[in-house]
Amino acid sequence: MYRLMWHFLSMLTIVPFIIFLISIVLLITKNKIDKKIWRILCFTPLIISIIHFIVYYLPNDFIIKRYLYMYIYSVLILLLQFTYNKKKLFKISSIIFIILGFISYFRVFYRTIMDENFHNLYYYNYTDSFDKTISILKKEYVLNEHKKIDYDFLYNKYYPQIKKAEETKDEQLYYKTMYEFANNFKDGHFHFGIYFTNMDETIKRYEFVDEYDNKDYGFASVLLSDGNVVAIYVDENSDAYNQGLRDGMIITKKDNKNIKDVFDEIVLSEGYPVLEDEQLYKSFHLFSSGNDEISVSFIDEEGIEKTINVKTTDTDGTKPYDLYNRVNYYNQLETLYTKMLDDNTGYIYIKDETYDNFKGAIGYVFDDSSYLTKVVDEKLSELKQKGMTNLIIDLRPNSGGYYTESSAIASLFTDETYLGIKLEKNNSKLYDKLYVKGNGKYKDLKVMVLVSTETVSAGDCLVDMLSKMPNVQVMGFTSSNNSAQSIGGMIFLSGGTSVIEYPIYNTYDKDGNIYIDTDETGKANIKLDYKIELTQDNIKEIFYCDEDYDYLLNYAINMMD
Repeated sequence: MYRLMWHFLSMLTIVPFIIFLISIVLLITKNKIDKKIWRILCFTPLIISIIHFIVYYLPNDFIIKRYLYMYIYSVLILLLQFTYNKKKLFKISSIIFIILGFISYFRVFYRTIMDENFHNLYYYNYTDSFDKTISILKKEYVLNEHKKIDYDFLYNKYYPQIKKAEETKDEQLYYKTMYEFANNFKDGHFHFGIYFTNMDETIKRYEFVDEYDNKDYGFASVLLSDGNVVAIYVDENSDAYNQGLRDGMIITKKDNKNIKDVFDEIVLSEGYPVLEDEQLYKSFHLFSSGNDEISVSFIDEEGIEKTINVKTTDTDGTKPYDLYNRVNYYNQLETLYTKMLDDNTGYIYIKDETYDNFKGAIGYVFDDSSYLTKVVDEKLSELKQKGMTNLIIDLRPNSGGYYTESSAIASLFTDETYLGIKLEKNNSKLYDKLYVKGNGKYKDLKVMVLVSTETVSAGDCLVDMLSKMPNVQVMGFTSSNNSAQSIGGMIFLSGGTSVIEYPIYNTYDKDGNIYIDTDETGKANIKLDYKIELTQDNIKEIFYCDEDYDYLLNYAINMMD
């Protein structure tokens, strides 16, 4: 019902504008319209906009931001009635309002298409909102079958907590439960978020996250590539250190529970699509929550299992995030930043695939972002003139954008033209076919692509396209995110301050298979040519290096040399 009303109200705003245009034409051609009718025509857009706002009101500025042009125009058009008897002023005003009107209603039409799967559950209570959310996702989430989502299991697991939150009016418990619910989908395009106009209010609503990382026992842990969990960041003034725990020692138990079983208790900030990567990140948090005093079992220097009791410290508990940031290096550079790393090796950082929002949107509509091919070509040409024979393409992090821009960049490194992906249109059997149109200018360069879990969406797409080229190899501590289905679904949950966003349109490879996204096994579909193994020999170098030292980049430079 809400969805039908949404389309009706949004598209109905086009109708008064068309009437208004007809009225202007009639007046300019000296055909008269009764003044009362003219005033009604001027007031109609405002009345419909008010209804639109009331029905879709949310206690944040989401609706205002999305439909601001429409609301402003509805007010401004009232001014036109005062020019009714002033011919010259009316003509000038009419032209201005026609231009403003086209801008306003084009944006309304665009937002209506983009928000086709928008659902406002603001007026529902917690339990009804949860029921409705499950029902919506069953119908619309595009990877239900691919990931084998078990909604009955999720409902039975989380509904009791939702009901408790409703009965106790516990907003934090509601947020926490929906947060954990969303993480089960293991999809880089599936998110739970809280939105307030006031940022301080938004941060306050995320207080429940502190429950997951509220302890520091004087050390952290990391999962090695051989499957062992070892200690790292052991503070020299901690109980753990004083009782013999050292960096690199294998940890076997927490509170007499096998350490591998503790992984199931960890809740991460998001559901990572690749299981191997998720396990690594969970290992960072094994000792960031628990009782004020816990027992820890580890293998000491003599190879004997030793159990100690340690108390929580007064430190800020940032160790898990320090570990995460070491394997997911965060560049602070502007996109398409380039430089020479040495006499032979060039470097380019690609932050996202939205280099120019306007040109990118046009390119997306017409399946042609060749403007970006030219921009990247110019930058790489400058590096080649300086002697570049090797190139490092850094996609850490890369937040995605337009897939057409991914293919535009990839086209520089191949001389072949081929079908890259097929994008489903509006849940139909029609597709946008995206081709890589190779020009081969840099196909002879030796290329290394650096990725992390934060390389997502169109960033994933770029990695996949490049990885298929014989002169390109991919390196990382982890694979890229492995999420590529097209976003578009949005559910504003009970109370209107939290939202779930999810993909609604399929993206396929040339053979008609789901493109990139992991299935229920969590196996990466974009493979690394070089995966940096974590071992007892190199973890100190990786995790104790200066914050501005980029271990992966330096490893890549040495390998290319």
